[in-house]
Amino acid sequence: MAFFQEEIDTCKLYSMNTGEYLCTYERMWAACTSIVDAKYSSPFTDEMKSKLTEYLLYNDDQLGLDESATLARYAEVWHKDNVVEKAAITTEIPFTYLSDGRNYFKTKKALALVDETMQVCTSMFAWNSPTDVYFDKIYCDQDCNTIGLSVSPTVLNPEYLADTHYSRINEQLRKKSFIYLDYDIYSDREEIVLTTRVRWHPQQYEMQRNLNVDAITEMGDFKFAQKDHINDRHRSMMLNVIRSLDIITDEQEEWLLNLFDHDEQEFDLDYVFNKDGSLKDIIVLKREARDFQIWRSEPS
Repeated sequence: MAFFQEEIDTCKLYSMNTGEYLCTYERMWAACTSIVDAKYSSPFTDEMKSKLTEYLLYNDDQLGLDESATLARYAEVWHKDNVVEKAAITTEIPFTYLSDGRNYFKTKKALALVDETMQVCTSMFAWNSPTDVYFDKIYCDQDCNTIGLSVSPTVLNPEYLADTHYSRINEQLRKKSFIYLDYDIYSDREEIVLTTRVRWHPQQYEMQRNLNVDAITEMGDFKFAQKDHINDRHRSMMLNVIRSLDIITDEQEEWLLNLFDHDEQEFDLDYVFNKDGSLKDIIVLKREARDFQIWRSEPS
């Protein structure tokens, strides 16, 4: 059963190590969820809606971004057995904004950031300009605690976890021009997650950014812009990437191929590293729905 009323991106997550189904991931424009408009049903608690709203509006209130940018942000949720495990809001917070002590303490208080998370960011990434490092997502757990950030960097610190799985896999993946990399840093677990997505926009539709507040009524009121998407190449390109890294066995590759339901099945990969840089697991995101089209083999 879908968490949101419509599905623009839904994936089942599996562990490469064990083959276990972990949870289901869904994404939707925040403006088309109960976080913004009560007419959209979802099992978010009032407390979680309040926390996600804080994340959503922080960009406007503190960074001076126009309201239309907030309307195009996404709400994301990870759930299993109808229980939310974590949720997120996409953001646009430049790291340089937080380099000012006053801004940092203001943001830390508003978003409940953890000092250790910021220290890891300082160690992992390098920057030569204000746009080199962005926080593009904020996570909370089912108890509404801020538990991490997703970071989009231009330059990595080559000395961070050098000569480990982390540095070797990073080096290889950053050579792939068609892959977009993000780094999830958590305060509630001893791991770093490297997320890989195909660089072109994963949806064929995007919300227009010049909407006014009065437009937030029904999803059908929104106008969508079609985007180019080469999905017949998606699977083969991602398979070639993981094969080139030489980090899975023949048995694991066979298991991965057996997950696919149809010839154009899409999947993405999250690489989970321990804090010492060793590879802990690979999470397979098997796409079950995209652009309002559903091809799952069984209910989520």
